[in-house]
Amino acid sequence: MARFLLFVCAAGKEIAMKSIGTIMILALMTCLGGSAVAQTPQERDLAQRRYKVGEQLYDISQYEKALVEFEEAFRLCPLPAMLYNIARTHEVLGNLQLAIGRYRQFAQALPDSPHTPLVSTRIKSLEQRLARQRAAEVAAAEARKQAEARKQAAAQPSPAQTAERAPASVPPPATDITPASHTWRWTAGWTGVGVGGAALAAGVVFGALAAGKSNDFEQLRDSGGAHDSLQPLRESGERYETLQIALMAGGGAIVAAGGALLIWELMGGEQDTEAVALTPTVSRSGAGIAAHVRF
Repeated sequence: MARFLLFVCAAGKEIAMKSIGTIMILALMTCLGGSAVAQTPQERDLAQRRYKVGEQLYDISQYEKALVEFEEAFRLCPLPAMLYNIARTHEVLGNLQLAIGRYRQFAQALPDSPHTPLVSTRIKSLEQRLARQRAAEVAAAEARKQAEARKQAAAQPSPAQTAERAPASVPPPATDITPASHTWRWTAGWTGVGVGGAALAAGVVFGALAAGKSNDFEQLRDSGGAHDSLQPLRESGERYETLQIALMAGGGAIVAAGGALLIWELMGGEQDTEAVALTPTVSRSGAGIAAHVRF
């Protein structure tokens, strides 16, 4: 009995300002006698403080925090009357199923309480609210499902629209003399033309260098230059000329081979390779390609 009187004394000065839930829990706690007592004085004091904090939080509409304090106070001192405050807080937060459960626990623990009929009325009211809420959720889900089905149906053309879009007759396939896809000859041909062209360009560069060295050699020789100075110029000119001839000859051959593959591909690839003859020509003054095509 001392446990419950302690709760009442601690909160009696503020009873006039409490919500209906707080007023009921205080009234119930004074009637419970010694049905439940905290195990230790420390637990009893802590439960009182947590319950007091929960009341204050509830009065300033901090319901989630108040619920935490009420639950902890109930854990420390499981007075059935506290279940009313816990249930009421769940109800305010919209946790209807949890509120119904706590109200039922209260009614089962205190069947002879004068407040049990009121709790039973609240249980019925919450059950009706919960049923309406669930019905509304089901209706909303069905409405979303129907809207999605209509959206998918609208995205798909009707049979009539499909018939309108279909051509009256299928035209015969056009004759295309161009090969549907190129063979290895096309790739190899262009590769050869590119590589050979690069070699020819390099040969032209080395030819220009060889010509420059030759001019330098002649000018130095005509001006009476020393043999030691003439010899490096002549050797450099000869090296550049050798590189020119090799690059021009090799590049010309590669370009000729690539060109032959391209012509063979364009002609359909059915003719014999002897139908196309490309002959590179190389001289000291330049290089060229002679092409002979037999149809």
